[in-house]
Amino acid sequence: MKTVLVAGKFDVLHPGHLALFEAARKLGDRLIVVVAKDSTIKERFGFEATYSEDVRKQFLDALSIVDEAIIGNSGDEMEVLLSVKPEIVCLGYDQPIDEKRVLEFAKSHDLKLEVVRLPAFGEDLFKSSKIKAKVVEKRSRAEVVKEFKPVGVKNKDVLESVPVVTGDYHEIEDWSMDKNGYFLIRVDTERKILELAHCKKLGIVDSIFEGKKPQDVYYELHKANLISRIDHAAYVGKELYKAYIALQKGLTYVQDSELEF
Repeated sequence: MKTVLVAGKFDVLHPGHLALFEAARKLGDRLIVVVAKDSTIKERFGFEATYSEDVRKQFLDALSIVDEAIIGNSGDEMEVLLSVKPEIVCLGYDQPIDEKRVLEFAKSHDLKLEVVRLPAFGEDLFKSSKIKAKVVEKRSRAEVVKEFKPVGVKNKDVLESVPVVTGDYHEIEDWSMDKNGYFLIRVDTERKILELAHCKKLGIVDSIFEGKKPQDVYYELHKANLISRIDHAAYVGKELYKAYIALQKGLTYVQDSELEF
């Protein structure tokens, strides 16, 4: 089995990263993605990551194309090669790592590997620094959308053969507690904000998050790494949006209950 290794910050995942993973995966049988530690990013680039190393790893764990995501080591970034022992190391088109340095490290430790520098994918748009710059510039949605090339459904003629999954979620039988705890959500109508309390232990609030919009609260939850499961993340997003609608429309919000219009 041929192992391919890709490493990076992966602070803001975008289609360029997915294209990188797909190209790397085709070169072998197993794709391992190494996430740079928070301390490494701060030391090498002079700024803090938008998301913590645990959250960035969580994002990558959710990608089916990634066989395993691991957090890198402190110190020499090459040390990870000793534990993974990949046959191929893939570098991004602008990744500031010298291929010769990788090969020299491998040779000095009796590792046999190949270094492949992959081409850019949508460099003008799909680059983390440029995406962040676009956000900072506060460009309008219409301006950004113009730069995307929409891709239609390519297999319309065989859609009848595509599996259809019908959801039937049972709120009692299918429910289970998130290991990181649970949330209590309410609306503060006087201050016109959303409030979310986190409880690690039953009935004991250990932290409170608040914001005017769902994303204001959800962004802080990601930074605090308080959600360990995707279904719980979806649940929190649904409830926060319900609370936001209730706040905007002057409705009564009760967690886990339908809104009454």
